[in-house]
Amino acid sequence: MFDYEDFESLKKLLDTVPVVTPSFEAKIAVIGKGTASLLLVPSLIRNGCDVTIYFDSNKPELGVGESTVPTVQKQLAPVGIFIESLVRKNIASYKTGVRFFDWGKSDTFDHPFNSNDLAFHFYTKDFNKHVSGVYEKTKVCKFVDEKVDKVVETESGVTVNGKQFDFVVHASGWSEDLTTYISSPFETVNTGITFTKNPHTAFTTTVHRATENGWQFELPYPENNKSRCGYLFNRNISNAEEILNNFGYEIESYLKWNPRYSENIIVSNRQALIGNALFFFEPLQAFSTHYYCVFSDFISEYIPHIGTESKRSEVNQSYKECIKDYLNVIAFHYKHGSKHKTPFWTDIQRRANEFLPDSVKSFKFFGQYDFDVILNGMTGHVN
Repeated sequence: MFDYEDFESLKKLLDTVPVVTPSFEAKIAVIGKGTASLLLVPSLIRNGCDVTIYFDSNKPELGVGESTVPTVQKQLAPVGIFIESLVRKNIASYKTGVRFFDWGKSDTFDHPFNSNDLAFHFYTKDFNKHVSGVYEKTKVCKFVDEKVDKVVETESGVTVNGKQFDFVVHASGWSEDLTTYISSPFETVNTGITFTKNPHTAFTTTVHRATENGWQFELPYPENNKSRCGYLFNRNISNAEEILNNFGYEIESYLKWNPRYSENIIVSNRQALIGNALFFFEPLQAFSTHYYCVFSDFISEYIPHIGTESKRSEVNQSYKECIKDYLNVIAFHYKHGSKHKTPFWTDIQRRANEFLPDSVKSFKFFGQYDFDVILNGMTGHVN
């Protein structure tokens, strides 16, 4: 079998990938080594950038189950990382779409990817360790294990801990300082409990199950028929203490967040944000991984034009349009409620219909899905 992670094979593969030559070879520092920063790297090197990733090995790494959409495989392919290899190494499992239970007006329905498209489920610690290893082996980028204490921007460049770069991308997770963000105008869930259960409900699909207080995701993994799961709710509507005290599984982590997004992706002439440092709403359908890839290309598109106000404004406007579309997609998923007539679902369905008028019937994101399938599922018109 062809080993995509063999260096010589990678070089042959990269020779077939068209490369856009920027106006200069930019030296880029990426702060953080999470999923978003690792997905950013292919966009940067495709445009000739010299990339250094800073990370702090003393900072606890959040270990949670995640899934992707087909955009992610297309992002990783040019650097020689393929789903088949990840599955073969027990790092990931195949994902063909999402199965909904008790959501909308149907008992259950599937929302598959378009024909021949695939994605995967993964555990962050295993996946990020593997991808970092591939990048190091193939010299795609450099890694520096060093806590970043100081970033200083000037007209001629930007320094990270005293080292000179042309541009910096912050990807070190969500900030506790919410004053730099805009609160989501359509807040849904804002609290999560992660846990593991056996056996799988479905073997190649992510499960989204409506619950009384919100919804639950289940991600099938290759090891021991286990599913990594998350129980999501809104702590402003439901009693968090009561949920925790009556939870039926061993709790692995308890997460709280405030759904929000940055006003801009290019926050200054020489700095940008990506990943949770840029936005976080909820893990619905793994939409965020799609936007990690889209926004990675936005950043890469801007870098050859550093300091050009018109280009910065153009990229930021494109980002804002994506955020608007993303929020519309989220609201659409709640527009038809669920089988649960509880305070959460009554409130969220009412607000979804106020936020998303019936006149909005298409979304840019659904280009990789059959929109009619999910619309029929939500409205109970399943064949």
